[in-house]
Amino acid sequence: RKSMDVYHDVFRVFRNHVKDSGVVVLHLGESAKCKMSEELKRRAAPSFEVVDIYVEDVEHCERHGVSDKGSVRGHSYLVLRPQCG
Repeated sequence: RKSMDVYHDVFRVFRNHVKDSGVVVLHLGESAKCKMSEELKRRAAPSFEVVDIYVEDVEHCERHGVSDKGSVRGHSYLVLRPQCG
């Protein structure tokens, strides 16, 4: 919770296991406090380059009858391609 810089290590490990022609797709939460896709986008380099970020608004359908559902307002998909060379 203090720092998301641990993801630098996560992306290095991912890079060791993803082929040069492969992709990584991360399904992440989006809230008013934190846009995970933007946070991780900044930490993916130099191992990966961002291909796309897609955010799906789920405020209208995520409640499931629960009054305190948490802070997730969207699901984001961060699509990465390995940096080669």
